[in-house]
Formats: sequence, structure tokens, C-alpha cells
Amino acid sequence: MIIIEFIKNYWSQILCLGGVASTMVALIITLFSAIKCLLRNDILSIYLDHKEEKSISLYEKEAIMLSYSLYKKLHGNSFVEKIVEEVNAWKIIN
Repeated sequence: MIIIEFIKNYWSQILCLGGVASTMVALIITLFSAIKCLLRNDILSIYLDHKEEKSISLYEKEAIMLSYSLYKKLHGNSFVEKIVEEVNAWKIIN
């Protein structure tokens, strides 16, 4: 009974908060997707720049590995995993 009375008295505020909460969840999901896209693009860009010579600088490899660890935390796909495996076999140059 108390819950029903509470809902009757505050239904407009409850709906407003529900709308704000659902909007925030949608925004967070969109931001995660955007971040994954940016990380994937950074990794792919470095990969394509050095694909032919199959060598990479230590700083670029470190950038790939840091981006990859964040990408995996966001549940990225295996496309990037294959690229990172290939880059790990490359020669490191100064």
C-alpha cells in the first residue's frame, strides 16, 4: 500500500528520472562504441603505415599495445587481435 501511494504521489518525477536514466545509458553505450572505433582506427593506422616493411618503432608498438588493452576491455572484436599478433612478430627499430 505504501509503495502504491508513493507512486501515485510522485509518478511524474519517477517517469522523469526514468527518462533521464535511460538517456544516460544510451549515451554511455554510444560513447563506448565511439571509443572502440577510435582505438581500432589508431591501431589500424599504425599497422598500415608499417605493414610493408614489417618493422615498427618501440613507441608505436607501445601505443598499439596500450590501445589494444583498452580495446579488449571494451569487448572489441578479433579483427584487431589478428593485427596485434602480426605486429608482435615484427622487428622493433629505433
